[in-house]
Amino acid sequence: MSLEQQIGALVKASENLTGAVNGKIGEIDKKVDAAVKAIPELHKTFYIDSVAGNDNALGTQSLPIKTIYEAVIRTPINGSVSIFLKKNQDHFMSGTVPRFTNATNKKIQLAAYSAGSKPVIKMLTTDAPTGSILNGFIVSTFSSITVVECVIDTMSLPLDQTKPWPEYGGFISRDGSLGEVGNALISLSHSEIKIRDHQFSSHYSRVDYNFRAVIIHHVGLQVKLNSGGDTFYCTFNGVSLSDTSKTLKGCLSGATAANTLTNISLA
Repeated sequence: MSLEQQIGALVKASENLTGAVNGKIGEIDKKVDAAVKAIPELHKTFYIDSVAGNDNALGTQSLPIKTIYEAVIRTPINGSVSIFLKKNQDHFMSGTVPRFTNATNKKIQLAAYSAGSKPVIKMLTTDAPTGSILNGFIVSTFSSITVVECVIDTMSLPLDQTKPWPEYGGFISRDGSLGEVGNALISLSHSEIKIRDHQFSSHYSRVDYNFRAVIIHHVGLQVKLNSGGDTFYCTFNGVSLSDTSKTLKGCLSGATAANTLTNISLA
């Protein structure tokens, strides 16, 4: 083989090797891209329209889902979600099915979008021998729930019940099984709570209330925000009661000087 032929063969072999390497790099890039895409997004954003939404939709503003429950179950453990509720609508958390929405180890923010009056968050109830249970968020270890510019309605008793279960259920509730001791951070801003016949929250261990510019309405039997629990901490700024015969301290079960209470007289 002449020198020219040898050089040509070497060049050809080099070109083949370069092509093989480039092909492998392309395969590696595709596998890395697939692996990255397989990692769940830790933050989700969903828009909810309780009238026109569909829980099989993407959850964008143009293709909204229907329920808060669906948005939360699509959020991975240790992840966070921003949920935008359409104004001028009642939003039943789990639609027509009475069930808790598991908020354990998730950070959830509920806010409003569109024009009109604040969206109203409602929940369905279930019956138990100990009383009516309001099916809101359930927490077994830790959860952070923030509500901005919404109304939370704790609902009236069903006709076949005379009382709520006093230490279970509510907008935020402890789990009722193994691991039921849970901590929750509940932040409300420019929102309203309508306390009807069920408590706002029930818990063991610790719950933190951080309320700013919140109106509390008493429109039913239940007069306490919370029930159960070992310790709760409250920061209230600009919180008012529509029923002037009641006090903020009177809304809280177990309010003592050992808790962190601001803007509340403990006299």
